[in-house]
Amino acid sequence: MTDKQYALLIYHNVFGYAADPEDANIRGIEAVLNELSDRERIVLESRLRHEKTFECVGQDIKACKVTAGRLLTKTIVKLRHPSRAKHMKISLLEKDRDVYRELYNDALNTIYDLKVQAAQLAYRMPVGENFKPAFAKFEISIMEIDFPANIKNALLRAGKGSVESILAIPTFEKILDIDRIGSRFAIDIIKIMRDLGFREWSDNMIAGARDYDASLVTALANGGAGNA
Repeated sequence: MTDKQYALLIYHNVFGYAADPEDANIRGIEAVLNELSDRERIVLESRLRHEKTFECVGQDIKACKVTAGRLLTKTIVKLRHPSRAKHMKISLLEKDRDVYRELYNDALNTIYDLKVQAAQLAYRMPVGENFKPAFAKFEISIMEIDFPANIKNALLRAGKGSVESILAIPTFEKILDIDRIGSRFAIDIIKIMRDLGFREWSDNMIAGARDYDASLVTALANGGAGNA
């Protein structure tokens, strides 16, 4: 008897001979069998694979035939436990995966809601039906934003590849700390972020720009500048 034939024999003893053999998960059956004790494996193989009498099976485990019979029954019942059976049958495994997939999706939704709340606290985003669509802007890559190429490249080199990473910049001076981002480019960044709807962050940056150089605020009012 081949290993596959033996696995199918175990499958039918667990689920009944009416069970569809195409639904058998051979690798799963083998994995479950490997988790059994030595005595349990010996009893199964001696009785089912080698078709020995219970008297001979008992000799294999150094017990009487009654004990061998009881251990065989106990082992089959053990294999029928849902925690083991689900690995032996493809349909049960898929059903189990669907349950875990649903739990995973629920967890993702919970994480999303928590991120939304965190964004509300950190950036005072508006609350309501339009809040989640607004929050989605945080995950936008700067490659999707209409930044000039030289600004985009400078931000990417600085590791500012998303809207969220730009919003993490605390002050106007920190924008200027980015290599190849001068005051005029900083104004362009502020303007674009304001157009995306991040007005509080933009207003804070504008206040910092005013303290740094009041003429920069005039540049922002005129639509930004095109050079550093």
